[in-house]
Amino acid sequence: QDRTEAVSCRVGVHSGECVGGIVGNEMQRYHLFGNLMTELEVLESTAPRGRVQLSEACMQAINADIHGQREGLSFDLRPEPELTTSKGEVHLYKEVGGRTYLLSLADQNPAQLAEPGF
Repeated sequence: QDRTEAVSCRVGVHSGECVGGIVGNEMQRYHLFGNLMTELEVLESTAPRGRVQLSEACMQAINADIHGQREGLSFDLRPEPELTTSKGEVHLYKEVGGRTYLLSLADQNPAQLAEPGF
């Protein structure tokens, strides 16, 4: 049976310091803690469906690492005055350390990215 489902996700990418450790006794797992995780949660929840949102700190790390060589990638500053989740919760840019960017492939049409099933 052929099943086709449209799958979409939101991705938040940040760069910074955090602390990690193993938690639990019976079902141990590795967990990360810190402001980075809180900021990352806001970045993920406010990213447009099907898009990757990067923090200012992440953009600075990328620029330092790739030295301006961005062939095939486009980083677009988000124009909205604040970040809003799909549930309507509003977050200020200062909660994620500054303005954010949306990642696109340079040859992609941003309008296409908002289509269901992308």
